[in-house]
Amino acid sequence: MKLNIGCGLQKLDGYINLDIDPSNCPDVERDIEKGLPFDDNKFDYIYCSHVLEHIKDLIFVMDEIYRTLKPNGIIHIKVPPYDFEGAFSDPTHVRFFTPRSFKYFTKERFDWVWGYPKDIKCIFEIVHFVRSKNKNDPTCIEYQITMRAEK
Repeated sequence: MKLNIGCGLQKLDGYINLDIDPSNCPDVERDIEKGLPFDDNKFDYIYCSHVLEHIKDLIFVMDEIYRTLKPNGIIHIKVPPYDFEGAFSDPTHVRFFTPRSFKYFTKERFDWVWGYPKDIKCIFEIVHFVRSKNKNDPTCIEYQITMRAEK
């Protein structure tokens, strides 16, 4: 089973398409900062494109993603990098990402984050990380991160 978080108008076939905005007519209308309305270990794959930069409580949301992924399930994330002007020009963005941002959600955090947040429950393995141009808008730069749930 597959989940598309923050589908907007780009609903994907074969996915449960979730969005906060009812005008996008998602399969599931939900503010993910209130949790994901799915059972544990439900999804093999989650797609999350240009959503996490709008999230205030990233630790909670990443833990929810982890909870709903099956063991070895995959999350594919797209976010704007911290040094891309568009990351700062959008007033709805509440956070910015560096190449190290997602390491907080891996076993590596134990090695380099002094006093790491002990309330992070999820543990992912980063299997792919690339900085690239957005295929729909070549003026937009994004990070693409693929992570596997280690359970």
